[in-house]
Amino acid sequence: MDDENFMESFKAKDVCYYLDCHIKDLSKLKNSLDEKIYENLEKNWEQYAYEQRLGRDEYLALRIAKVQVINAEKGLNNKFVKQTITGGIGYDEPCPTRYPKLLSGLIMRMHEEFEYYFVHVNKYLFYDRVAQTSYQLEKKTRNLTKFDMCSKILTEQIKLLTVWKQDFANASHYERFDHIKTEGMIMYFAYGANCLQEKMMERCPNARRIGEAVLYNHKFIIDERGNDGGCASVKKEEGSEVRGIAWLVPDNEIRYGLDKAEGVNMTPPAYKKQMMKIHILGTNNFNSEALVYISCRKEGFYARNNYIEKILEGLKENFVQEFDETSYRKHIKLS
Repeated sequence: MDDENFMESFKAKDVCYYLDCHIKDLSKLKNSLDEKIYENLEKNWEQYAYEQRLGRDEYLALRIAKVQVINAEKGLNNKFVKQTITGGIGYDEPCPTRYPKLLSGLIMRMHEEFEYYFVHVNKYLFYDRVAQTSYQLEKKTRNLTKFDMCSKILTEQIKLLTVWKQDFANASHYERFDHIKTEGMIMYFAYGANCLQEKMMERCPNARRIGEAVLYNHKFIIDERGNDGGCASVKKEEGSEVRGIAWLVPDNEIRYGLDKAEGVNMTPPAYKKQMMKIHILGTNNFNSEALVYISCRKEGFYARNNYIEKILEGLKENFVQEFDETSYRKHIKLS
């Protein structure tokens, strides 16, 4: 089996793993940038160019995935550079830089981890991002240093890979869902401390995480529990939404795990149970029936100590996107 056929067999969780490795690798490189790194990157490009018997064109360096690195040491207004940026080189996207050897070496270095999974993402977008970033740096930065260029390009590539990783992380949840037996299981929407894997496993050890979900037309609130602070609940509010995690939980663990932890059977009860419609992100199902626990106490404001931090940890652990962290942190009582 050749490399590309092997990669085609990857599941979303496999791609997510390689993306995570790539992000860590680029982050490590970014944090270690120095003159020795620049020298090695330039030498690697020169060695590659020599081995491949590439032409010694004054203006052209690395070409990869329809991106052509262009020597812009003489500025963007240089006749050749200007014509190339305006008209392009065939079908290639011009990538102007005053450091063509260094950028060529950097792109080669970034490709080392990328080649493990590139068939599952848009490789042209990956390299086009480099070209666009380099062009903007040349256009806007007069005294551009090697560090400035490398750091900015690595930052932008890490951002792109992080978005891809989040997408594949969500997809991996749905892959697992396809193979889960749902008989005797109840869909549960966690928006508080149970977003955290460790907390959920304490209460429901056989629960299966499905992925990020949204409860629409509700807002996140903290209930009133006196001076020690309250806990999470949701309240109807048109146009608002609550982000959380969808779990599949066995019937008996709902009764003896979650019900007990949420104080459903206390007198008076701390929480009540309600079946509500949620949207599991990454699917077209906006009406999945899920169990939601809602506080029976009136609305408060400040949360108990370290409670909000645990919720945020759980949301980030599950790569939950597009939630307003400040709307949670406002409930932390400063000492």
